[in-house]
Amino acid sequence: MPSLCPLANLTFDDLHLETKKPPVTTVPPDASIARCLEFMKQRDSIIVPIKGRSGISPIAAVVSVSDIVGYILKTGGVDGLDKVDLEKETIENVETLGLGDEEEESYRIWERDFRDTLEATMVAFARGIHRALITDAMGAKNPYLLTQSDIIRHVHAHPESVTPSIDLDLPIKVSLLKPLTAQKHVVTMRDRDTAIQGFAILREKKVAALPVVNDNGLIVANLSASDLRGITRIGLTELEKPVLEYLKSKSSTGQIKTPVVCTPDHTLRDIIGFLVGNHIHRVWVVETLEDLRPIGVVSQSDIIASFVGVQAQ
Repeated sequence: MPSLCPLANLTFDDLHLETKKPPVTTVPPDASIARCLEFMKQRDSIIVPIKGRSGISPIAAVVSVSDIVGYILKTGGVDGLDKVDLEKETIENVETLGLGDEEEESYRIWERDFRDTLEATMVAFARGIHRALITDAMGAKNPYLLTQSDIIRHVHAHPESVTPSIDLDLPIKVSLLKPLTAQKHVVTMRDRDTAIQGFAILREKKVAALPVVNDNGLIVANLSASDLRGITRIGLTELEKPVLEYLKSKSSTGQIKTPVVCTPDHTLRDIIGFLVGNHIHRVWVVETLEDLRPIGVVSQSDIIASFVGVQAQ
């Protein structure tokens, strides 16, 4: 049966991303958590690939900085940022914590060959996988990590790769497979909460991001794993700050980024433009641009799901 959109029938070779991607650098499974935080800071990354013990694949798993914070929360609680010895605890402990849980970054890596088509990987992305390791069975090309953002950027640059099968100019209330008005209650955090309380909510509710709302329920900021970029063992104490203060400290301008929002009448093309133009992974949905109370969210997974005709998870 033919795929829903032309993009899914492309191969990874067709994307020509191998020369644009950084080399895959791993840490051993017995590396300390403190070392892995430094590893991510040096590479301006929020993930650390874990080297496999068997040698069959160059990567056994991917652990994110939010996984590490989740591990600390599970071990020491919201008030236990200093209760875990990050110099002694190994990244393997974190990887084992999330192994097999699709809501965590930590799982056995999704691996595909350069000659495979994108379809199975796009379905995996729609169902919660964040990254795929692309390898070459012939050994001619270096491996790299493909992300959901790579798919979205490709569609932004090459909209013909999904049209005419998908109408990018339909409003999202029509084009998305999930009905926006039927979404479960949007999980939020209050602007008076601390950052670590917000990350605890992320873990408890198994969501990737939170809109930060004021007393009137209006979105004033956004909290996600990206806001942990560059954090180190010493910097973890910064998470005890009120969330807005913490977000200001992470901003290069000292100001909180204005949350990107849309309405149900915005189109898929609009949302893709927002994602690529603002280097973000999701857009909060509001009833109108004058009423910033969140009623839903459109993620990269939702958009990719619409391309391959499956329900996002």
